[in-house]
Amino acid sequence: MEITGNFGTLQIINVYNDGDNNNMLTHISAFMRDRDRQRHTPGPVHTMWMGDFNRHHPLWDEARNAHLFTHENLDLTQPLLNLLARHSMKMALPLFIPTLRAHSTGNHTRVDNVFCTEDLMNAIIRCKTDNATHPVKTDHYPIITQLDIHATRVAWEPR
Repeated sequence: MEITGNFGTLQIINVYNDGDNNNMLTHISAFMRDRDRQRHTPGPVHTMWMGDFNRHHPLWDEARNAHLFTHENLDLTQPLLNLLARHSMKMALPLFIPTLRAHSTGNHTRVDNVFCTEDLMNAIIRCKTDNATHPVKTDHYPIITQLDIHATRVAWEPR
């Protein structure tokens, strides 16, 4: 999704990453490469990646979930960390906020996340989970992200 206004252009990528591979990272990398090469947007470009990354790492998961920090899981997470560093993306959802409660164990973990370009961090009013609106029969908590941006209003014409 793309929103344009006085602040520039905000590109939002909704992510679902399969737990067994990193195919989604290939698509994000290609998008970012093409975006930088074929820029036709007014003003500065801000980018946000949000969704289910299906990755565990001590940078965002609580220490009590150390059993999830296996070599295999950390190896799967490293390409994401490399991509975040390459594009100067920062974590907008504060540290250690769980985004999932496993049905089988009740354990809280952090598989969902919100990352954005560094210059967008100042526009974030809040970024947190909303456990009160936890949908029925799902183990993920909704993440509410509120930004202080002003999009240009387009005049509506009936057709």
